[in-house]
Amino acid sequence: MSLSSCYDIKQASLLLEALSRERANDRLAGLQLSNIEGGAISKFGRVVDVGNAKRLVFFIEGVMDEEIVWHIQGVITNLDLPPFYPRERSKYKARFLRQGLRLSGLGTSTFDAAMNGLTEVATAFSRTVTSMQPVSFVDADENGLFLDVANRYFSTRQDSRGGKEMHMDDSIDPTGALTKMVNDTHYYGEENVVEFLDQTHLTQSGRKSAVAIQPVTFKKGDVVEVQITLSAVTMHKNEWKLVATLRCVTLLDSRFGQTILRNDVKLGTKYRLTAPAKVLKRRCGADPEDDNELMELTTNKIRKMEIVKAGE
Repeated sequence: MSLSSCYDIKQASLLLEALSRERANDRLAGLQLSNIEGGAISKFGRVVDVGNAKRLVFFIEGVMDEEIVWHIQGVITNLDLPPFYPRERSKYKARFLRQGLRLSGLGTSTFDAAMNGLTEVATAFSRTVTSMQPVSFVDADENGLFLDVANRYFSTRQDSRGGKEMHMDDSIDPTGALTKMVNDTHYYGEENVVEFLDQTHLTQSGRKSAVAIQPVTFKKGDVVEVQITLSAVTMHKNEWKLVATLRCVTLLDSRFGQTILRNDVKLGTKYRLTAPAKVLKRRCGADPEDDNELMELTTNKIRKMEIVKAGE
């Protein structure tokens, strides 16, 4: 999906590249995907079986079997994030409901490097299965490469991969529609939780600090960082598919998103607002009953008015 015509793609791409390089040097919760070079994954990670899926985990000392989380920076060009509001006359099936977004690199070199890193991850999975389908969540448009990433709202109870059951607050399910879908088959678990953070705030020391925010804050055009996990799931005829799961979205800069919001905001009136016109005083209606000296003086002047000809 293309960005608004008012969106300054050139300036946004310059900012995105600068922020991506800055984040690549920060101490992150996971790993910067753009930093991954060919063959590097085998030095610190391995693919393990978790239920009917395959996950990529660390096997270095101190973080044995901890799933690897990848950081990628980009611009939101489409999104379907909470809060969830059901549409009238629509029937929803719990297993199909997702929260996600489209992340564009706007042609930046760091984002392209991240997609190359993703190829390295896919290659690592391919060496553990008979056949791997082509990656389906990366494509390109007029703004360059983009990544589609999402997370399900519900896990199934039968495979126990969703972790412990979690509570949906009003920032996710304000109408209670999702909560009503929880049953003996589906539930909202740890695996379905997506964190939403804002890293535009500065501490007293001048360092950026991430704070939790509501998902409704994120808008099209915002520069963000996503944290994802990559896994392989079995399809049919021994084929496997690579899946990107959204774990966290962090707001890095909202200035360009604000431009789109301002352009979309319209005043609820067809008329141009002008200064109020001067209202003249007048006397009308019933005859005055009070003995008003000023009114009587004015009336007498009118009665005695004479028309003076020009030159007299």
